[in-house]
Amino acid sequence: MIKKIYLVHHTHMDIGYTDLPGEVMRFQRGFLDQALSLCENDPEFRWTIESSRLLNDYILHRPQSSVKRLIAALQRGQMELMAFDCQPLMELCTRPEQQQICAWAAQQAQKWNFPVECAMLDDIGGWPATLPDFCRPNGVKYLIAGVGAYQVFLPWEKDLPHLFRHRSTDGRTVTVWNLGTDRTMDPRKDATSLKAVYGLGTGYIINQWKNQFRLGQAAQVEAES
Repeated sequence: MIKKIYLVHHTHMDIGYTDLPGEVMRFQRGFLDQALSLCENDPEFRWTIESSRLLNDYILHRPQSSVKRLIAALQRGQMELMAFDCQPLMELCTRPEQQQICAWAAQQAQKWNFPVECAMLDDIGGWPATLPDFCRPNGVKYLIAGVGAYQVFLPWEKDLPHLFRHRSTDGRTVTVWNLGTDRTMDPRKDATSLKAVYGLGTGYIINQWKNQFRLGQAAQVEAES
């Protein structure tokens, strides 16, 4: 019997698709205001900031008192900042652009003394083989891949587990949790049942399931301690 279900909320930043850029960011600032109030009123409430640009924008447009409250929520772990600046099409980025994807979040983590160890990629179908090369130097060990169901189902290797280690050519690794649909489901046969799914964050996905999956003991599934 399931006794408790953990929900970790976040909003998806989709500039230019859901609305004009200015309107999207205005709404996102309001969402962070609401999330901050919920965190302060309930010590068990959790919020994931999907893209670090949302925090950057909040710092620029909100009073210092609100910024301090939000930083405090990050420091005590009720909010978690994801590492990517936005939801990038990384395959189109130049090498210098890739190196900047995690840089600002890493700088804020060091400045304000809160952890940034996980990146989140939502509604984007893939990432380059060089992922660990720009994640690991910035302290990012995990990636939550919240991809859509139908459009990006077929490119995945059928036997690829939901939890796996992405290794670059120089040996650096990032542990990936892919929230896509199960590989045994075929969207060509039952597309109506395959809905899009999105990321949650390392605290309630990867860390909670390490022991359950006996990570590091199976040939196909590995994770770092």
